[in-house]
Amino acid sequence: MIKRYTLRRTGVMITASVALAGCLGGGGGAGGGGGGGGGAGTVTQHDARFDQISGMIPTTDMPTTGSADYAGSVKTVLNEGSTPIGTLLGDIEMQLNFGQAFADPASQSVSGRIHNIRGTVGTEDVTYEGELTTAAAAAPSTMSINQMAIAGTTVTTGVIASNFGGELTLDGTTGNANLMLGGAFVGAGGQAASGPAVGGWWRPGGLSDYTVGGTWYIERQ
Repeated sequence: MIKRYTLRRTGVMITASVALAGCLGGGGGAGGGGGGGGGAGTVTQHDARFDQISGMIPTTDMPTTGSADYAGSVKTVLNEGSTPIGTLLGDIEMQLNFGQAFADPASQSVSGRIHNIRGTVGTEDVTYEGELTTAAAAAPSTMSINQMAIAGTTVTTGVIASNFGGELTLDGTTGNANLMLGGAFVGAGGQAASGPAVGGWWRPGGLSDYTVGGTWYIERQ
């Protein structure tokens, strides 16, 4: 059974922090596959691709000019207080402006949306109407592209802190939800990025705030 709800109230504000990228597991393993992936169809598919991307070698030749489209997936566990009560999956679309980020790391160099938000709460399937966008978030969505000289070679790395906000609909109640995605780029030329996701979800009926936490990834299209 598909339940539809609506959520209408101010949710928990999530403040972007590039420091959250430090939570990314990363390292030296080889990555899986090239770009071009989109949203995951299932939680299992999300977990498998996230593991592949988070194990890739960090980017050392991040672009400093131009822009590109990315797509991917976010998976979050829905918590009531400290108790997990469900799992949600959403599709990510992002447009990244490398030149703008390199010139001004504090500028809004990231735009995009999270949509097709669905999953389970308790034993029931749920589908949220609406989407979360960077335009609706209070804090800007940014990238930091850094260059350093190592053994006579210029190494260029990148991290991202993207904020999404918006009104979602679930079974006749409407309210604001927020997600923050922070992480680092991996693969040649900033092929992909991944990291932790945190956010606030308004509970239908207004009895308490839900929170969400999980993982996300994007791949260059």
